[in-house]
Formats: sequence, C-alpha cells, structure tokens
Amino acid sequence: MILPNPPGQYMQAYFAPVLQQIARLLTTSYQQGKDIVVLRTYNPSGTQTGEQKFVLQSPNGSFYKVTVDNSGNLSTTSVPKSELS
Repeated sequence: MILPNPPGQYMQAYFAPVLQQIARLLTTSYQQGKDIVVLRTYNPSGTQTGEQKFVLQSPNGSFYKVTVDNSGNLSTTSVPKSELS
C-alpha cells in the first residue's frame, strides 16, 4: 500500500478517504492459512480485460511485477512507482 504524505495538520477531508482505503485494503489483504490468487480476467472472445498485479519491492526500493507464462516460467518486469495503485 502506498499512501501520500500527510498534511502538517489534521484535515478531515484528507484523512477520511485515507482511512477508508486502509480499511478496504485490510479486509482484502492476505490472511494466514489462505491462498493468495492473482487473477487475469477475460471477455467471452478471450481478450484479457483486467489484471491484478503481484508486485514486489526490492531492497533498493524498486518495484517489480512478477508474471508467469503458460509453462509456469516466472519473469519480472520493472514497474515505476507512479503506476502502482
């Protein structure tokens, strides 16, 4: 989860959406003992319409998306921080 830097003083208009985002992420985050499944979605014609990304951060702060091909081979692709949701 990436959050913007907070303002210097309390502002309800700023903190309310941030707290809502944290609550949403906590309810959809990893739970011990459950599998984590990252899915791609396709329309009836077989065209990919959406993707959840599995992104890891390296020790130097860079971000990498992990993907798998149809043979199970893993690869990584650099992802700019600005593209993370």
